[in-house]
Amino acid sequence: QKLMQVALATVSAAEDNNRPALDNSTKQIQDAKPAIAPAVRDFANRISNPKRKEHVAGLVDKVNPAIDAVTAAAREVAARPADAQAKDKLDNAAHNLARLVDDILGNGLAPLAADRKQEDDLARLAAVAQGDAPQKIADVMRRIVARHPDLGNEVQDAIIRSDDPKTRDRLQKAWDRMDALLPETIRDAEDIVTHPGDARPKEKLWDDVDKMIEMLDEVAEAMKAAPPLPPRDRPPDL
Repeated sequence: QKLMQVALATVSAAEDNNRPALDNSTKQIQDAKPAIAPAVRDFANRISNPKRKEHVAGLVDKVNPAIDAVTAAAREVAARPADAQAKDKLDNAAHNLARLVDDILGNGLAPLAADRKQEDDLARLAAVAQGDAPQKIADVMRRIVARHPDLGNEVQDAIIRSDDPKTRDRLQKAWDRMDALLPETIRDAEDIVTHPGDARPKEKLWDDVDKMIEMLDEVAEAMKAAPPLPPRDRPPDL
C-alpha cells in the first residue's frame, strides 16, 4: 500500500503548493515503477483461486500506465502550480492508481482512501470559507463535487459486495444523507461568494460540512464493520 499512500501524497502536496514534497512523491513513484508490474505478475502466479488469479493477472498491464498518468499529471502541476485543472487531473490520476492497487490487493481500502480525501477537502472548505478568498472556495468546492460521483460508485460497489444486510443498510443511509447534503453545501459556498459580508452562510456551511464529515465517518466505520474477506495469498508489497 506504499504506492497508494505516495500517490495520494502527491495530491496533498499539489494542493498545498508544496513543490519539494510534490517532487519527492513523484520521484518515489517513478523509482518504484520498474518493480511494481513484476511484483503483481508474481503475486498473480501464486494465487490459488483461479478466478482471482485471472483477475489480478489482467491488471498487470494497467499498472505502468496508471503510474505514468500520476507522474505526468504531477509534472503538469509542477510546471503550472496555479492551474486548478492540472490539480484536478492529478487528483483523478492518483485516485485511479489507488483504486487499481486496492483491486490488486483485494482489501477494500480504496473507498476509505477516497473518504479521507473528501474529508480533508471538506475541512479545507470550512477553513477557507471563513476568510476572504472566493477563488479558493470555488477551487475546493469543485474538487469536492468532482470526486462525489466516484465516491458514490465505490460505496454502491461496497453495498453490492457486502453479504451483511445491516452493513448494506448502514452504508446506503449514510450515502443518501451525504448525497442530499451536497447541493446544500454548494449553495452555502455560492452564498458566501455572493454575500461575503454575511456571516449566516458561513455558519450554515460550517454546519453542513460537519454533517457531511459525520456521514463520511459513518461510511468508513460501516466499511470496517463489513465481514472480513476470506484468507488469501500474501499480497505483494505495493
